[in-house]
Amino acid sequence: MKRFIFALVALVFALSPAQAQRVGRLQTTGPLPGPGGQLELQLVRGEGSGALVDRWPGPEERNWLFLRAPGTQANLQQVLTSGTPPNRALIALPLGEYGSEGIVVGLDLGVRIEPVTPADWHRFLLEHTGLAESQRGHSPFSGSPPVRIRRLESMKLLLRPEGGGQVRVPSAVLMAKTGQAVELRPLADPTTVSPGSDLPLRVYMITGETQGLTITAFHEPSGARTQVVTGPGGMAHLRIRAAGRWTLEVHQVLELNGAWNADFELRTATLSFVAPAAETELTTPPKQSKSRDDR
Repeated sequence: MKRFIFALVALVFALSPAQAQRVGRLQTTGPLPGPGGQLELQLVRGEGSGALVDRWPGPEERNWLFLRAPGTQANLQQVLTSGTPPNRALIALPLGEYGSEGIVVGLDLGVRIEPVTPADWHRFLLEHTGLAESQRGHSPFSGSPPVRIRRLESMKLLLRPEGGGQVRVPSAVLMAKTGQAVELRPLADPTTVSPGSDLPLRVYMITGETQGLTITAFHEPSGARTQVVTGPGGMAHLRIRAAGRWTLEVHQVLELNGAWNADFELRTATLSFVAPAAETELTTPPKQSKSRDDR
């Protein structure tokens, strides 16, 4: 496959076997605080009972951290540079005004190289990408040295205020494209998609084909997992079968053949949100001017 070149610095981390290849997602410690409050945020890897709270990445380990509300966006890379111990597992983000439409929190990690065992890499491909279905039952890397994985990760968390007795309507800010390096974008507001309805999605990658990628959805309350495959333009429809917290993930795998001192590049995007428990009245969200990033 074609080698892709990026103007990014690769950071090498010695991860434990328990952390290697775990998919990262953003998670709060409680409901969305009101304007002027502090949003406590964690980076979690894995699903269900196997989930682990990871060390919060320092400024040198992330490319972009932002908080977006209707009409405003705070880029927090420099804001959090001071006073963030390298082993801290929890970070507090200051909240400004955001209204009933809620907020989006996004994180792009810096590029890093992860050495993993051939068996772990093959298992990841089977469970998360569908790329190794024809090789189920044996590893094509048997007997080879550790596989060097160059990882790009982007995470997105959608939050709406709870309660208030108001009918929740679709939020334009939660559906907008963020412009992250790797992005899983909802084309409807998932916080208003009732159980039994479909959520339209679109995948964006910095380069490469977005058709034929596997989107995996994990429903935290039940532990259920489901997968859909993207069509032309990275489009897909996912059935939201139950209320509660969902995390969606998508991966693109590129063969590097030694470029960047790696064998493969793994690009990952996650999207986390809470689906409503009851059918929500849907009305037309406020119109947005079309960004040049919308493509």
